Amino acid sequence: MTVLDKFLKDKRSELSKLKKIRSKLKGSEKHNMQEPIQKLEALIRRFRKSNMEPRQVGNIVINFKLYTRSIKKLKGFETKLTITDEMVLLQYGKNFNNYTGKLELYDLSKHFEGYGDIPKAEILNE
Repeated sequence: MTVLDKFLKDKRSELSKLKKIRSKLKGSEKHNMQEPIQKLEALIRRFRKSNMEPRQVGNIVINFKLYTRSIKKLKGFETKLTITDEMVLLQYGKNFNNYTGKLELYDLSKHFEGYGDIPKAEILNE
């Protein structure tokens, strides 16, 4: 079971518990449970396996699947890759040093703390 599988299993369990609690409530109390449930459902959708592959790059964890999909689409573009403690920044453009777009992949470490070791990935400025 991967780190992502463990994370999703935990969040789905949490969602199930919240829904059970909500089903026992009435009126405004029931309505107050709606927002946390919606936030948790959105988090689960954002981290589904078809869109997410957490990998460690340097000291941070990024969505490596999003990174690889983007790199494939940027063939023929000039790219510049910057890795900081907060994010991986990929700038791209048709001309060298004239970057017209950017992709910011922020650190996801806080989401995966306590779920095990995350595979490392080497990314190169391709």
